[in-house]
Amino acid sequence: MRRTLLLVAAVAVVPAVAAVDVSADSILRPEEYETPSWRFAPTALVRCLGTDSAVLTAWFTMVNGNESIVYRDSLTSVSLAPGRDTLLVFAQYLMGAGGGYWIARCSVAAPGDKRTANDTVTKRFQPAPHA
Repeated sequence: MRRTLLLVAAVAVVPAVAAVDVSADSILRPEEYETPSWRFAPTALVRCLGTDSAVLTAWFTMVNGNESIVYRDSLTSVSLAPGRDTLLVFAQYLMGAGGGYWIARCSVAAPGDKRTANDTVTKRFQPAPHA
């Protein structure tokens, strides 16, 4: 009687870490409510998720409740080492009045970054109601 041994191998597929991968992680400012006629500096947290250092450019935009772009700024030549993060502080903005929800958006880009799905973060906020 002849016996046959059957071997089954399982292969795990693990996505490779990109050499250059920058991420717009979160927006810290504006906060959920911002007081009209007060100044604040839009602030975002960005990370270097890749295995290589990155030099990135970042853009910050705000759109008011009427869907008009009310703020636009950028920072260039921001250097990040692998596994590191930094806070990006953009030029101050004088918060306007107006109803409805506003949208803040921070986007980043770096040469060689092929994973673009994590390059933009948005946050909804609104002018603080009057006390």
